[in-house]
Amino acid sequence: MSKRHPLQAFFLAILLIFSCAAAETSSVTEEEAFRSRSATYNGIRSFCGKTYVYYAQNSPEWDKVGLGKGNTVGGAMCATTALSNVIVNSVPYSDLSLIETITKTPVRFDTHNVAPGFGCVVRCKFVIRQDCDYFRFFPLCLGNYASGNNNIGCTEPRNTSHYRSLLKAYGLDYNTTKDADLCIECIEEGAFVIACTGGKASPIAPKSGHFFVLAAVKHGYVYCIDSYCRETYPYDRKHLIEIVEPGIIRVPVDEIRYLCLSGTMFIIWPNATETYTQDKYDLIIQETRLEENTAE
Repeated sequence: MSKRHPLQAFFLAILLIFSCAAAETSSVTEEEAFRSRSATYNGIRSFCGKTYVYYAQNSPEWDKVGLGKGNTVGGAMCATTALSNVIVNSVPYSDLSLIETITKTPVRFDTHNVAPGFGCVVRCKFVIRQDCDYFRFFPLCLGNYASGNNNIGCTEPRNTSHYRSLLKAYGLDYNTTKDADLCIECIEEGAFVIACTGGKASPIAPKSGHFFVLAAVKHGYVYCIDSYCRETYPYDRKHLIEIVEPGIIRVPVDEIRYLCLSGTMFIIWPNATETYTQDKYDLIIQETRLEENTAE
């Protein structure tokens, strides 16, 4: 039997130490991982003289969370996230829980799809009950509703089939159109517009449709809240898309058709505004206390 070289034995010992550390990391439960994550793309954004709460579907704390059949928030929830970005900036903080009036069961979400990225081993479900939880996890709340926790037969959160019932529940007036010029006029009067871009010529999503929010018009630009927070827009051939802040872009108003808006657009009128500062936002997040669902 050959003797092991001292250097080889040293490296094997180091490997064993790291293997033990990895094993210890993999024992972290999903609950611990989900609660402890502080990395986020969400927060407060300021443009055109106003502040807005911003949610990104690909924010690390829920990017891989599963909602619906084979869907994850980061991969398929642009429509739900766009609606979340509108509602949170259109109703009072205390009204965010109104979704409870139209769900079949309490709002909950499941973290099982978080496991591959965070070495988690336990499947955990959380139930949403407090205003601060609704605020922090609002896209997940709407996603839970859109993917089946409703009385309208909707199981598909990737389109706008859940929009009308949610807008009604939150008391928001809306109308629909395919006229981009009308959308610009309504935005100038204070409305939000949820639109979809798609097709081969789209500078944002040429391979699949993508929902986002047209939020403001100022100094010849239309400002948009992108549901997906990205560093670059590689399909922007004309270089007309300007990133104002992470998740916020603007394009010249007279180039609005360059965005390749397709299908029906929702013009939504806020019925109240809540002023959020970064300090207020941080305080709400700190108050979040997820409650594990024990009903199932």
